[in-house]
Amino acid sequence: MASPKYSYAQHLRYEHDCIRIDEGDYKDVMYSYGDVKFIEEDDQLRIKFDYTVIRNPNNVDTESKEFIDTISVILQENIELELKNK
Repeated sequence: MASPKYSYAQHLRYEHDCIRIDEGDYKDVMYSYGDVKFIEEDDQLRIKFDYTVIRNPNNVDTESKEFIDTISVILQENIELELKNK
C-alpha cells in the first residue's frame, strides 16, 4: 500500500508537529502519533501505536482498519526516513 500525500502541520494545542493527509479518502484529517512500540510476534516485527485525531473536517471514520492501515504506512515511511538520516 502506498501512502497518500501528506504534510507536517502545527496545531496550537500541541508541542510537536502533526500530520495532515493531503489527498484521498482522508484528505484534511490531521493527527499525531502517541506511543510507538515494536513488538515481535511469530518471528515478525510489528509496529503498535496510538494516535490522536486533531481535525476531521469531513467526518470520516478514523477508527476503521483502512484509516489505521493508511497512517501505519505513513509511520513506517517516517521511521525508514529517520533511520536513513542517521
